[in-house]
Amino acid sequence: MAPPGFGGPMGPPGMPGAMGPAGGVGETRSPVQVAIMSAICGFYGLWWFYFKLMPELRAYLGKTEEYNPTKEAILGVVTCGILYIINLGKAAKMIKEAQMRAGRANPQDKSNIIWICLAINVLIGIPAFLAVPYILQDETNKIWNPQQP
Repeated sequence: MAPPGFGGPMGPPGMPGAMGPAGGVGETRSPVQVAIMSAICGFYGLWWFYFKLMPELRAYLGKTEEYNPTKEAILGVVTCGILYIINLGKAAKMIKEAQMRAGRANPQDKSNIIWICLAINVLIGIPAFLAVPYILQDETNKIWNPQQP
């Protein structure tokens, strides 16, 4: 039998988010700490994203296809960050889906904010892209703690 709150209906049948989470609850982390550590050491950002955030989201959503964080991180670096940026957008969509399953009211897809931060970074030179780890971790914490504002 599944633990309370896992695996059962979460809302009216046929509605988005009607099924409960497939996996357990991930770790709540300080978004400020994640952003600062990612800014100071880019390898921390890669490790946090590929080895912490993505496996937690995939487990929560019940994604069963093969996922190799080492391969994904290496490909992200080898492609000069292009694959990493694409995966950031995918993560934002996964976070929205997980928030719906967690019963969060009106979850937002933050992928557009990620693209805007990237554009500001590239076109103007302001390192707005450093806000991305903060945004992703803050939104992920809302999955693990749905009562968080």
